[in-house]
Amino acid sequence: MAAPVIQTCHVACCANRTPHVLSWGRGGIIAFGTCNSVALYDPQERAIVALLNGHTGRVNAVQWVHRPDCGPERHLVSGGSDNRLIVWEAQNGKFSRSVECLGHTGPVCAVDAMPLGGDSQVLVASSAADSTLRLWLCDGTKAECLHTLSFGGGFVMDVSLSLLPGSGGGKKLRAPAFSRCIMKDATHPAHGLFVSLPSGRRLHSMKASTIRKKNRVSPW
Repeated sequence: MAAPVIQTCHVACCANRTPHVLSWGRGGIIAFGTCNSVALYDPQERAIVALLNGHTGRVNAVQWVHRPDCGPERHLVSGGSDNRLIVWEAQNGKFSRSVECLGHTGPVCAVDAMPLGGDSQVLVASSAADSTLRLWLCDGTKAECLHTLSFGGGFVMDVSLSLLPGSGGGKKLRAPAFSRCIMKDATHPAHGLFVSLPSGRRLHSMKASTIRKKNRVSPW
């Protein structure tokens, strides 16, 4: 008699109770930390499509590395209570661990990232319970800590990366062009937040509190 075939019929997991543990990708996939893993959830299929294992402590922060052309992300960053920061990269449609950033002496609580130049370079910022903020340059399987900011006994609650006007060259879309990408993508969570004004040169914010603000959003 042949042995019975065991198949996965359902995966039940919940997000960890930390503020920055979930990130929604422009490709429609939701990444979130669950225990010591990062789960990739597809809302269209209503199912977990991948589980990324690499952390040995609770995953506290997850962030997709958004591409300037608004295409599906190729990199994902996660930070955990094991003091580690992991950059995941898509290879042949599946995400695998690309590089680890080691240096924090306390649990990582917040991360942010942006692409630089080619497809392999990623600039990552991380904050941790060791009262430091670190800036990393990740290139393929190599990671370099570019700078460390110490806040003494203070606790860094969040971190965010942004290019100053005129400093990004052609590497990052301006806010208006980015907003237009969102308007064209019906699956994006912010798809319904903007509409084009009759002039076609400005955007109308559906969530603005005043008419003056509504008519002054994102000049082209």
